[in-house]
Amino acid sequence: MGADRGSHDVEWMGRVNDETKVGVLNSAAVFVAPNTGGESFGIALVEAMAAGAAVLASDLQSFADMAGDGVRFFKTGDVSELTAGLVELLNDDGARADLARRGQIRAARFDWDTVATAYRAVYEESLA
Repeated sequence: MGADRGSHDVEWMGRVNDETKVGVLNSAAVFVAPNTGGESFGIALVEAMAAGAAVLASDLQSFADMAGDGVRFFKTGDVSELTAGLVELLNDDGARADLARRGQIRAARFDWDTVATAYRAVYEESLA
């Protein structure tokens, strides 16, 4: 999903609607986020976790703060560690399912209804 980055070995889907995005993420055995920096939160990880994908990601501080134990991490930029983690998850259905389950639980903290309720409580307390 997303804009064509010019790779000949990747099928780029372009912009997709939310329903297609959830379907693709839910059908993925593992969602890999090999980001190298500049991430302030990690919305793509939350979306993948919420959709039920097992997530393997760079150990960026922002990802770790947001995802906790809902994501398996590898050292940023370490291709060997990424590869080992991916192979292990692809070969271990139980570990992959457990990671996906923990990811969904963690992602629920960032559901808009949950976040909006928390913001409302803060505003109400401030105004009281």
